[in-house]
Amino acid sequence: MTAPVFIGDELSAAGYRLAGVRIWTPDDEELLPVFRRAREEADLILLNVDYARRLPAAEVREAQRALRPQLLIVPDIRHQHPMRDLLSRIHNQLGMQL
Repeated sequence: MTAPVFIGDELSAAGYRLAGVRIWTPDDEELLPVFRRAREEADLILLNVDYARRLPAAEVREAQRALRPQLLIVPDIRHQHPMRDLLSRIHNQLGMQL
């Protein structure tokens, strides 16, 4: 089993680094190759929401559907890029818009 990987900004990465997670903070040009490499090497990918938005949506959806590695999109530490509310996401996916 390999160590989890965090892909995101340096500030958000600091806490993950302390927890023993491998940290990758690629620039925009390196992001897609780094994401693909993480999918090949890691069992768990923690992807910062801002970085997830910079990737092609189809790549992220495909990674979320895959059984391995698990992909979790996590909020950034500054909350500059809010995540959609989980409950509204579930309602939307089930066709139960409020």
